[in-house]
Amino acid sequence: MADGFGKIVEGTLIGSNTGEAVIAAHTHAGLSSMQVIRDQEENREIHNLNGFYRGYDPSAIGDMTLTSINSPIRIGRAIVLPW
Repeated sequence: MADGFGKIVEGTLIGSNTGEAVIAAHTHAGLSSMQVIRDQEENREIHNLNGFYRGYDPSAIGDMTLTSINSPIRIGRAIVLPW
């Protein structure tokens, strides 16, 4: 889970490397996020990677810093708790 602060440009937290090496390999389920992704075509080809996301943009991540791992986040009006 990640909070992309609703950014579109420079808010892409998931590219094809993250999609394949982290999400598909470890969850075997997919992702649900309020942020945008990069490499949409490549992510669609990854086996075991289903996802619901806000949109896609080719820009790289910018002006954001990792603050925590596996902590509660807000997606829209919902609070999402890690398990």
